[in-house]
Amino acid sequence: MSSPAVIDPHDLIVPGTLTVDVMGLAVPKRAEEIGRKFKQALAKNPDWFLEHSKNKKPGEPLPHDERMGISKEEYEEFLKLSQKTTMRKMKEAPLIITQKEEDVFELGGGTELSDFTGIVIDLKQDQVQSPFGTLTERSIINAPESTALGAWNGVQWKGNLTEADGVTGSVAKLAMGKIKKSGRCVIYYDVRKITPGEKTHISHILNYDAPQK
Repeated sequence: MSSPAVIDPHDLIVPGTLTVDVMGLAVPKRAEEIGRKFKQALAKNPDWFLEHSKNKKPGEPLPHDERMGISKEEYEEFLKLSQKTTMRKMKEAPLIITQKEEDVFELGGGTELSDFTGIVIDLKQDQVQSPFGTLTERSIINAPESTALGAWNGVQWKGNLTEADGVTGSVAKLAMGKIKKSGRCVIYYDVRKITPGEKTHISHILNYDAPQK
């Protein structure tokens, strides 16, 4: 068996403005199509639906009823498809990459990708500076075909960041790589911040064509 491809981050980032696809998890389109018919029927008879919901057993779906606006076969198909999520393009947005010095790149997300603004990918020091702290724990990613993006290879920087109070903390990750099938690039940014009484979760997946150098 051949070894997984090793991705060089230098091949993924060049100075300039990238047009990126902002990705999101979604159920298959067929499930959305059936779901729309379901919602239209419920909107016409909300009182019935509230009463019907009382028949739901814990851990089981609602029993089918013709007043749902879909057939029993469609309902069973909807339940199966709703368990399957796919990665889908939600919109396009610009991502600005500025080279601060050799092997040091700063990201700018503007109004549409503001969570990326101020992130510095420092390939010289092999770390990422984020608004939540510096990510220094580096690992290689060899994601299997079963992931929402499909098989992809890359590199990830992670930081477990605890603030001075010992209570507030964040786990931040930034990964970059390439999708095996399409050859397109991936940037994955995920932050989970915990403060007393509050939890914040930031998560973005961007796809874009490999930059030409």
